[in-house]
Amino acid sequence: MSLLRYLPLLCMLNASVSFAQEPAVIKDSALAPKVSDNAVKDSAASPVKVAPVRYVKEMNSYLPPVASAIQLSPYYDYPEAAAAAKKLKKPLILYFTGITNNNARMMEKKVWSNPTVAKMLREDFVIAFLYCDEKQLELPVRQQYYSKYIHKQIIHIGDKNQDFQGSRYGTNGQPMMYFVNDDFTKILPEPLAHNVDVPRFIEYLNKVKEVYASTH
Repeated sequence: MSLLRYLPLLCMLNASVSFAQEPAVIKDSALAPKVSDNAVKDSAASPVKVAPVRYVKEMNSYLPPVASAIQLSPYYDYPEAAAAAKKLKKPLILYFTGITNNNARMMEKKVWSNPTVAKMLREDFVIAFLYCDEKQLELPVRQQYYSKYIHKQIIHIGDKNQDFQGSRYGTNGQPMMYFVNDDFTKILPEPLAHNVDVPRFIEYLNKVKEVYASTH
């Protein structure tokens, strides 16, 4: 009889303990915590970026206005650019140009300013600006050498770029754009020289992308 007397009380205590242990479930979606669109975007893998380092401080003052306007971040050292192209898995543009080259500035102004061209240069390629008339930055003495191609001592960065263009590709005119793999082999046989024909320029870029994609 004594147990029956306390049975209602025991049932109430058991129900209270069960209720306390049951995990809370939010059934109303309006009350559930929401993940913002920005958080979803941030959680996605960010594109790999490899910022140029060598000679940037010294050479950025030569960067053409159009290149700045379309937000290009060029390299000024072709081995560094090749390493970036390999890591990013993108074609490399070796843009042999000049600080005082009027034809180069004309092409940049008339062609690179085109939105389609600008987007492709910025997003689909790694580009190295190789000034062949640069005469301020001296190479370390141990890196200076005599060029059999241009028949002079290679002392400045401009000399090195000029020798690289001539000894590797057999040309010496600027502006000249070679589209290459990260080992400097050409993607297309012919370079893109001074050109102000926007449709032809776009066609060439697309062809480079197509060939590159088929071999990588």
